[in-house]
Amino acid sequence: ALVYVAGDVVRLPGTLVWVDRSGKAEPLSDRQAPYAMPRVSPDGARVAVRMQSPDGNDDIWVVDAERGTHTRLTSDPETDTVPLWRPDGKRLVFSSGRTGANALMWMAADGSGAPEELTKATTNQGATSWLPDGTTLVYYDVGRTYDIFTLKPGDSPVRFSDTPFREQGPAFSPDGRWLAFSSNEAGQAEIYVTPYPGPGGRIAISSGGGRSARWSPNGGELFYRNGRQMMVVAVEAGPTFRVGTPRVLFEGDYLPESDTQGAHNYDVTRDGQRFVMIAPTE
Repeated sequence: ALVYVAGDVVRLPGTLVWVDRSGKAEPLSDRQAPYAMPRVSPDGARVAVRMQSPDGNDDIWVVDAERGTHTRLTSDPETDTVPLWRPDGKRLVFSSGRTGANALMWMAADGSGAPEELTKATTNQGATSWLPDGTTLVYYDVGRTYDIFTLKPGDSPVRFSDTPFREQGPAFSPDGRWLAFSSNEAGQAEIYVTPYPGPGGRIAISSGGGRSARWSPNGGELFYRNGRQMMVVAVEAGPTFRVGTPRVLFEGDYLPESDTQGAHNYDVTRDGQRFVMIAPTE
């Protein structure tokens, strides 16, 4: 006999936590919920996150980083996911299934006004980084594999990569000269850096696996995840690029990134000293 409950996808609950560079964790909020893809606001006061709402739908919520209160930003019956703050903190980009596939939309971060469409999509898209001046965002498009595009809101998307490999989690360096991303061109996901807007070759950063690259705010470090390990590598991302040897910063059983997920499940604060992560509920 097989017993089951009919309904929408049920996601396992977790807790938003701050983790320092030594691996010490403390709760950001006491609320347990099915969280994913947390993003710290530019001023550090809020965290945008995809959360399964009480009605079972995936929506964008904003959490007060000091008080832990939750404010629901979207409530459309279709899935809203992959939030991304604009550098001025006034708007949030997110992926929405309102038009069929998960295309990019954005809206005021305080919830005022209606969401506006940024792209058309036949396959799922997710925006993961902005140039520091807020003019251009970078996103992945599932497409044939996973390719990288850039977009100036109001203009047409520009393809940045077109390969048979999965290129995910693109992230601009703080000076806007470099783009980090993961690719499985070597047989497994590894972190690479390439000049932006190009041309130029790829510089391998990780060995032994790597996903979800994030830059330190001063551009002197690059973080990425390898299973339960948070990795860090010293870099010099000026006119030329120099990279040190990756090392483990801390380890923990936090919500991981999957092979099919193009966006990261953690974020780093502006001082590079703390990470917001999702701890699974016991």
